[in-house]
Amino acid sequence: MFATAAAALLLMDPSLVHAQVEHTTSDITGAERVTSTNLQDTEVVSYAGTDIAYKAEYTYQPDTAAEVWQLKFYGFAPQQTGLAGAERVLVWINNQRHQIQDLESRTRRLDGEVLEIQSATLRPSVFQRMATAETVQVTIGAAEFDISYAHRADMREVVERARTIATAGASQQRADNSGR
Repeated sequence: MFATAAAALLLMDPSLVHAQVEHTTSDITGAERVTSTNLQDTEVVSYAGTDIAYKAEYTYQPDTAAEVWQLKFYGFAPQQTGLAGAERVLVWINNQRHQIQDLESRTRRLDGEVLEIQSATLRPSVFQRMATAETVQVTIGAAEFDISYAHRADMREVVERARTIATAGASQQRADNSGR
């Protein structure tokens, strides 16, 4: 699916992978979002479809100081595989198991294929450990795949930018509270 010449080169030499994230701020709510600009490859172990990729995303709501850390998994297949219908996501971070149940899924057709999307909301500590771990394996229903350290560069960049956003937000909130 992602077999362009550049993608093929990156698969041969993962050290060439670098983070590409986008930082946006809503004009209406002031919410800040940092997200992967491109789908990141995974190393499929078992999947009934053709490919699984993911994006990392962080959202900060300044009015409540709420943070949302998500991974959005995209499964491409000729027909539905159950990826989007899975009721839990299991993540092994350096062989330590974490179960994620805060999920949202949807399915749509795209260029004659089925696109199954599974969004998993993670605790900040789990997201941050995934970003820097030596090994990460993910199971969604019957699908199993690894995410290499090189292909988690976006996650590490999201964590770095989120720290800056949260620190600035906390400073602004303290300033707002002292002015009351």
